[in-house]
Amino acid sequence: MPRKAREKAECSIYHISVRGNNKQSIFLDDDDRIEYLARLRRYKESYKVCIYAYCLMTNHVHLLIFDNGQDISRFMQGLNLSYAIYFNKKYKCSGHLFQDRYTSSIVKNEAYFVNVSKYIHLNPVKAQLVQKPEEYEWSSYSVYIADKKDDIVDVELLLSYFAPQYTQSKILYKHYVEEKELVDEEVASTEEDKINDICLKGMIKLEHEELMNRLSGHWKTSVGEIMFNRIQGFRKEMLIYFIALIERLSYKKIGQLLNMSDVYISMSIKKIVEAMINDKMIMNERDAIIASLQK
Repeated sequence: MPRKAREKAECSIYHISVRGNNKQSIFLDDDDRIEYLARLRRYKESYKVCIYAYCLMTNHVHLLIFDNGQDISRFMQGLNLSYAIYFNKKYKCSGHLFQDRYTSSIVKNEAYFVNVSKYIHLNPVKAQLVQKPEEYEWSSYSVYIADKKDDIVDVELLLSYFAPQYTQSKILYKHYVEEKELVDEEVASTEEDKINDICLKGMIKLEHEELMNRLSGHWKTSVGEIMFNRIQGFRKEMLIYFIALIERLSYKKIGQLLNMSDVYISMSIKKIVEAMINDKMIMNERDAIIASLQK
């Protein structure tokens, strides 16, 4: 059976996983990890790519990379070959160190980008190597939450989704990774598809201010009550959901309109979509709102 073609697109962000052949260990001591990071740094500089996150496990590696218009396959082939030559020479062995192909997926939306960084940084916790991600030395997490200097990872883009102030964004990212429920990598990658699947196509076009007023009228309350009163239940999440549905705005743009972080917008939409899937009453409420907006 022929291989499935690898998904590629110029100037894309990729989540890449590299695994040892037959699940063998690719790092036998800390010197091996240091050597791998040295090669990762060198290839990053040579290809001018951006690396947003990494995690070196015992028998595999996770990377979150922006290709910057470069050939990501050539980048990975060079990196893997360089390290394999080092490893085989050190341990006097031969043959393939890595599986025949690395795995990659294109990061197609902001929610996936943020969530997959969390997935990568929580790998050592999931494997029960540490209790907290900052205890693991061989990932980029400490660069994000502490003052650790690192010339491999570019932290600015990911942190910008949490707060405009650098110090505050570090605090919020730490809270997001360690205190919030882990969003599965596959769920994160298909989140927008789930939203689109459950949405009604061809709805009336409304500006967000008019939409908010229409929804507050439907619920016979004020916009302020919806946004700031916790007893409103799912109404705030429903309001955010309809702004995304009708205006087709990015999470970043919705966050700017409502003075909220992109991550909060993403999690709110995920929460209400899951609620609609699992609770018929909430789905009926959604349908009632659609009917009222089409009048």
